[in-house]
Amino acid sequence: MLQTVNKSINFQSDRGNDIYRENEVVRIKLDPGSAPLVNTQDSYLMFSIKMDDANLRYCIPDPALGGVPFEQITLMDGNETTLLEQMDNVGLWTCMKNYYGNNVNDEHLQKIYEGRGGINSEYIKTVDGVMPYTGSTRNENLGGGFQSQYHQFPATDANGDSAPTNSRKCQVLYRFPMSGLLSAMKSELLPLVTLNGLVIKLTLMSNAKFLRIQQVQARQAGIAGAYDIGYGLIDEQATPATQQFQAGVVNSPHDGATLLSNYGLYGYLNAAGAAQVGGIPDNGAADITGIVLQKTSDAADLAMGVDSLKNLSLKVGGYLGVGYSTTGGVGTEASTVVTGLVAVGLTADEKIASITIDTNGRAVVRFTAAIRPNQNAGGDDDFLVKAGGPICAWIGALPDGEASSTEGYAISDIQMVCNVVEAPAGYMEAMVNQASSGQLKIQYNSYRDERVNITTGSISNEIFIPCDLQRCYCILAVNEILRGHSIYRSDFTPTNTNLFNYQWILNGTNTPNIPVSLTKLANNQVSPLQIIELEKALDESSIRIRNIQNPHNFAVIGRRLGAYGDSVSLLDKTVKCRINYSPTQTQNLLYHFYIYHTKTLMFEGGGRIVLE
Repeated sequence: MLQTVNKSINFQSDRGNDIYRENEVVRIKLDPGSAPLVNTQDSYLMFSIKMDDANLRYCIPDPALGGVPFEQITLMDGNETTLLEQMDNVGLWTCMKNYYGNNVNDEHLQKIYEGRGGINSEYIKTVDGVMPYTGSTRNENLGGGFQSQYHQFPATDANGDSAPTNSRKCQVLYRFPMSGLLSAMKSELLPLVTLNGLVIKLTLMSNAKFLRIQQVQARQAGIAGAYDIGYGLIDEQATPATQQFQAGVVNSPHDGATLLSNYGLYGYLNAAGAAQVGGIPDNGAADITGIVLQKTSDAADLAMGVDSLKNLSLKVGGYLGVGYSTTGGVGTEASTVVTGLVAVGLTADEKIASITIDTNGRAVVRFTAAIRPNQNAGGDDDFLVKAGGPICAWIGALPDGEASSTEGYAISDIQMVCNVVEAPAGYMEAMVNQASSGQLKIQYNSYRDERVNITTGSISNEIFIPCDLQRCYCILAVNEILRGHSIYRSDFTPTNTNLFNYQWILNGTNTPNIPVSLTKLANNQVSPLQIIELEKALDESSIRIRNIQNPHNFAVIGRRLGAYGDSVSLLDKTVKCRINYSPTQTQNLLYHFYIYHTKTLMFEGGGRIVLE
């Protein structure tokens, strides 16, 4: 019986503990002298990730993805001459794995180990409707609320003061679920000495693709559904520079049905800092030093109130957006039409200084400098708001050109933690001799991503999938919408709009023998044959099925090639997939065909050859 001793060896990147940002490549070399035999089940990649907080930040990693910002993962031998694995579009595959391979407990573990944030599904109220308040204690909302691990209202210390941070630095553990060599699900030891070591290259995602606006939702009695609040009317097609209230949509500051996306104004602080009840008046030269937001019990028919700082998207160091009226003259308070959005504070001295809860349970927002709302008639500083008028966090570009939402992230302290097995003397030497004589072969399962584009308007598509793989288990097809990345929307959600049916053509044979209807999937329902086909395909992949409900939320077309672990050769075979839409196809789509298959690493003449 083989007796072994285990120890952990940490391998840093070639830049040590340096900081990496979007689109950079992280390179880590696993030295076979230190780690000749690695137990991948107890090995993992570890790094720290932090959202930028130099300016205004409201972004978290896409909740579907988690805190793993890898666009591409490449594994090569120690000389970097032989490509062992290359996993393109890791994010899309990871989201598919998260959707079908996670149960509730897995999602909780991902929040701990993989930095997976979330969007609050409901507006949270405290028992008594207010945050705890004692005397003149100041509770600064430095974290933006929302209780995510990236933007969180910090716990107060004994004096009631908050921790001075805008976003938390999180540690992430990643275990390469897509890889056949480094996966934690692999029971075989990885003999690095026969590979002359291993080089890991990680390409980081762009900021706009990896990040999303952290949202919170509200439910209003008598109004169906939930509404995102905190940022005005969020338009998924807009950019931060053009985000604003949509003219003609919001008809009245007192219309709760159309203003649930905003907080409501209760009053303001005059130049002396004294609270005044009512709308901000049109008095030209008067200064205001802050505003007071209404709570829900103030007026049910007005914009959303604030019952807890945990739900408040405004944050210290940021800017405030207010709806203003122009009907009847610039800044006329009597107007009832909200036609635009302006930023309060045009310089760094006019940002939000603090956010507190007063003795009446209302949120009080103070500025770092006094502001004159009407100092330039018709200019950028005009904002006159009726009581109950719309207030939101400003995430657009400022009038003076400063980018208030230059979102970004950084990872640091990245290292591969290897669980190294110290084998008895002679064990590794025998393995080296086997490799030198060409007798050693290493097999591992991996994915190939074959990508085919479908242009806008293509209703009937017979997609040819080039493939010469000899030991294949399944194909999983996922579409990606090709468009400009935006922090307002997820870039990892396949579209199911107008899907009609599909059918595989494997070496001239229609598989299955009838087209699989997708009309129910397009209507956010379950297509019986589609879900049966998908379940069989996932069962032959490395994704352990734990949740297959609501497949319309993450549309995947699957096909099992071999059953119960058997493989099928696609060498010299014609592989096609016929995907039809009806009545229109309005998106430019990139279909990813993830083919799960076996690779064989062979050693010949001192070199390495990968057979697929």
